Amino acid sequence: MARTTDLDVGYISKLARLNLKDEETRLFQKQLADVLKYAEKLSEVDVSHVEASAHAVPMFNVFREDKPCDWFTAEEAREYGFIDRVIDRSAATTAAGNP
Repeated sequence: MARTTDLDVGYISKLARLNLKDEETRLFQKQLADVLKYAEKLSEVDVSHVEASAHAVPMFNVFREDKPCDWFTAEEAREYGFIDRVIDRSAATTAAGNP
């Protein structure tokens, strides 16, 4: 784990083009140090008896199964104007210079 002296908030803020005041830089540096200190403390906990898992809670598939069904035929889509709207939108986008 990186030591707090290795992570310089002032330098990182310049890389991110953030204009932090000195007071903000000192505050964020202290907050970062506190977070890293806590993470270091957590790494001391013995978790050898804990089973590894990808999620803390069980995950279930909440989506319905895809089943093919009949939708509009091309003729019905034209009749309702769906195809014309798609073509008009596509032509307007292309004319505006967006492929």
